[in-house]
Amino acid sequence: MSDIQVDWQSSDFLLEQSGNSRDLLLKQAEILIQKKEYDQAWTRLNREVFKFVSNPQHSFLKGKTAFYLGSYADAQRYLEDARELGFTEDELFYLSAAASLKLGDNKAAIESVNTLLALQQKPEFHTLKGQVLLEAGDTVRAEREFQVSIGQDSSIRENYLGLGTLYLSQNKPEKAGQLTDLWLSREPLDRDFLMIKAQMLEKSGSYREAGDLYRLLNNPSDPEFLRLRAENFYKQGKYDSAAILSNQALMLQDEPLARLILARSFEAQRLYSEAENEYKIILERDSTVSEASEAITRLERRSEYLRYLREQEEKASQMTPPEPDRIDLNDSIR
Repeated sequence: MSDIQVDWQSSDFLLEQSGNSRDLLLKQAEILIQKKEYDQAWTRLNREVFKFVSNPQHSFLKGKTAFYLGSYADAQRYLEDARELGFTEDELFYLSAAASLKLGDNKAAIESVNTLLALQQKPEFHTLKGQVLLEAGDTVRAEREFQVSIGQDSSIRENYLGLGTLYLSQNKPEKAGQLTDLWLSREPLDRDFLMIKAQMLEKSGSYREAGDLYRLLNNPSDPEFLRLRAENFYKQGKYDSAAILSNQALMLQDEPLARLILARSFEAQRLYSEAENEYKIILERDSTVSEASEAITRLERRSEYLRYLREQEEKASQMTPPEPDRIDLNDSIR
């Protein structure tokens, strides 16, 4: 019998025990977190026996569970409680940095990850710092951190994803492609990397090939995916499909980029009134979107020009002299 089997048997034995012993509940919560059964872990950590108790391990486990349940603000609060109670393990600072990143607090994330790196130079810590720096827009330092991490451990997925995203944002499709293909040679169906590859193909002008990948990755519940696919249809000249998908994206999340694609698609289909309405909605919400203001000016000038042409036609029809009465030549001869 292997050690792993013994470990799982002992874990199952612990989970089967009942009672309100704090030590037992904490051990059960740890096991459930390892099994990714976070709801059950949360239930045990919120038993009555823990009320009015200051326990660093309990606060840490609550913070960890809250993080994996997606409650990042709660995670931060419990992790900070654990730190103040003297909990100093690496994982606390790692989770704290990751939670801060999710909450958009890049300054707090950097502080936590720098504490981590001061304690130990682990590759995953450099990866996390790279992610924080990338989110903060510091692409030079982010690239360096990802490269350091790859040098220490070439198997960490997030390094390739971070660098691929970075190079794509810098309009370096060749570099992004090299990293993407390298990872896809290991994990051919990794959706995140296939998405990067699709966007990379678009940047190089291969719209149809990118569209084939988007079709493979179809995710109708993700507004960003729908927007990207709508934009791809627009670039292929499939304006009707672009309008349909951008409208679906707007139904899930009302954001200006999807509305801009919808407006462009209407305009390309000569649905000028509908296009102008969409451009106006964009400007009402953000008056700095120059493309929308330029489009409205262009459409208004077009309307004025068409109005002018109609007026000229009407004037011309009024000024045209009536046709002379026809003369019957036979009558003239007679």
